This record gives sequence, structure tokens and C-alpha cells, in this order.
Amino acid sequence: MKKVASLILLSLFFVCQVGLAQKTIQKVAGSVLTPIKLSTQEIAGRTVLRFEHECSVKLGNKVPQKRFFDVVTPKDSSSKHPLLICLHSAGEKNNTEWRTNVPRIAAAGDDFVGLIPNCNFDAEWWWGHEEIMKDKKKYEDSITSTEARILAEIEWVVQKYNVDRNRIYMHGISMGGSGTLGIGMSHGDIFAALFAGVPAGADHMLFRQKIATDKNPPPALVFFSQTDDWSAEIPLLIKAAKENRYALVCAWGPWGHQNHYEMTNPAAFEFPWLSIRRNEAYPVFTNTSSDQKFPGCKSKEPDQDGQINAFFRWTNIKDQSNAFAMQIKLVSQEELKNKDELPTEIVTDVTLRRIQQFKIEREKDYRWTVSVAGIRSAGGRVKADKDGLITIPGIKVTAQPLRITLFSKE
Repeated sequence: MKKVASLILLSLFFVCQVGLAQKTIQKVAGSVLTPIKLSTQEIAGRTVLRFEHECSVKLGNKVPQKRFFDVVTPKDSSSKHPLLICLHSAGEKNNTEWRTNVPRIAAAGDDFVGLIPNCNFDAEWWWGHEEIMKDKKKYEDSITSTEARILAEIEWVVQKYNVDRNRIYMHGISMGGSGTLGIGMSHGDIFAALFAGVPAGADHMLFRQKIATDKNPPPALVFFSQTDDWSAEIPLLIKAAKENRYALVCAWGPWGHQNHYEMTNPAAFEFPWLSIRRNEAYPVFTNTSSDQKFPGCKSKEPDQDGQINAFFRWTNIKDQSNAFAMQIKLVSQEELKNKDELPTEIVTDVTLRRIQQFKIEREKDYRWTVSVAGIRSAGGRVKADKDGLITIPGIKVTAQPLRITLFSKE
């Protein structure tokens, strides 16, 4: 009875949100789906279940219609499972690409649950972006039916398969890369981290960043190519990340609209994005001395192969009401499967996001220190900005771990 009452309350909550014309883009936790299992298959050593459900007017559809998604079940019996959502490219109109995502989910770990939504209907094309483009004014402060459906499917899987809400990740290629950035970057309250391969545009994300549901968008690992026509909006993505201090790690090369990420610097290709947790702080690196400049779409300018922020690795040490500490270092050759030239020292500004317990008040002063091997190397006072973010400028980072510590003014 308690479960039924809970579902009723959730449903009423969601109906209220839609009834209010969806004044903000919200997590669709209140949408109660009733999927029916259609099939079971064994692929890449995993059991894959296909479900179908009705998309009602509660999800913003003008008329009820059926949609399906695939769930990759975990191999182990962990009490809580991480979830990897894979958004397909435009090529999935042939209904074949989903099979390649099953091995990707399996490779993430035996404990991972996988969700592979489907978006091969013209009315929902580009994971909601085309709906937005048809009526920008309407969707300035509301969620499209496609975005609502994807979030509802995620929530159903989270509840059904005992998913760890702090380890929900989204991956997408091409059209799916665009959708991953558009849906994922605006929902830091849901996603721990994102992976976008050769995204077919960045406008979805640029449009959605204005009405994000959380002030801390998830860190994003993005690969693209200057010889790809779809890279024309990438400079705007990089600019938005720098201006808003988003955690963006990216790499590029002259391979066109193909997912040849293994051709990039291994520090980017092997970046441990699936280890990032939503309930832990992360650093944002800006004005970084090792960053290269994306040459631009079809440009022959320098840095035809390059990266931004690929060399950093971090670990949370302490997050308490009176102090916060994080360890930051450069990745070493020993940590990489593939070898490449690595910098020995990088100077960067460090902004700290998604801090949990240490309370930061806007425009208040805080004391900070940097230490290496227990010896203080720098320190001072810093004022939180109007958004409650603290940025420590000019930090020298090497392969030897440094520790950044924040204290309240007192």
C-alpha cells in the first residue's frame, strides 16, 4: 500500500508540473511508466530486455503513442548499481546500433545496469532538439515530450533496478552526443558525468544551459573533429564552458565524423569519467597553460590534434562543515595503457564545484592553502563569487599530488 501511495503522489506531482506548463525543466521523477517486456536476448554476455510503454499526454505528447527502450541487466548482485545510459546516433533508424552499445555497457563493469532509449521517430528527432527549434519560445522554460520521456525512462530504471543515484552516467555518439550534452548538462541533479562523441551540434546544450535544474552541471568528456561539419558549434561550447566554469575535458583530431577517440591523447581517451560521483566535489580547470586551441571547423590552423584539461586527476580528501580538501595531480605514464608525451608542470585556475558539506556563502571570504607532501607551498584568502563558487588562481600542478584545503574565515 505504501508503494502504491508513493506512486500516486509521484504521479500527482508530475501532473501538477505539466499543468503549470512546465515552468522549469524538472527531473521527471513523478512520471510513472508501466512498461511491458517484449523480448529477452543474450548479447556480449549480458541479458538484454526490451520494454514498451505508452507515452501519454502527461509526458507532453499530443496523442498517446508507444515507445520502447532496452535494459542491460547487471551480472553481479551489488546492492546498488551504477547506470550507463547510451543515446544512439541518427543511424539507429535501422534499429541496429543499440547492439553495439551493449558491449560498451558490459565493458563499464559487471555491476553496471544499462539503459538504451530509442529516438528513431521523426517527431522526436535529435533527442528533443528539433522540437525546440520548431518553437523556441515555448521551450525557453519547458521540457519537450522527448526529453520528458527519456528522463521518465531513466527514473523507471533507477527504481526498478536499484540504481545508485550518485552514479548515473550518459553516453552518446553524433546525434546522441548532442542529446547527451543537451539533456545531461542541464541536469546536474541527475547525472554524475557525461561522454559525448563527435556531437552533431552543441545548440541543444547551449539552449538548455539557461534553465538548468542544478547549479553544478556534470563534468563532460567530449571528442570532436575539425574536419567534421558538425564541429562548427564546438567553439561556442568551449567558450560557454570557460565563461561559466563547466568541467569540460575534450580532445580532437582530423578524423571527421567518426568515433575514433583512440587516436586522441591517451590522457583524454583513458580519462576515468565513470569514477566520478554525483555526491562528491569536482574541480573545474580554466586558463590552463597546457590547453591547446581548437582550430575550428575545416580550419588548417595549428593544433590539428589537441586537448583541453585532459591531464588532471583528482581525489576528494575531506568535505566537512568547517573544512574541505581535495588532492589534484597530473596523470602519469604508469597510469595510462597507451603512452604519449605528458607535461611535467601545468599552471591553472581551479574552481571547486559540487561541494557537499562545507558551506560556502556568496561573496564571503575563505582561507585556502596548497601543500605538497605536507609542506605548505601557497595560501591566502579568496572571496566566493555571486554564484557561491570559489576559484583559486595560478595553481602549479605536477605529477606529485598537491592538496588544496579550504577553511571558513574564522
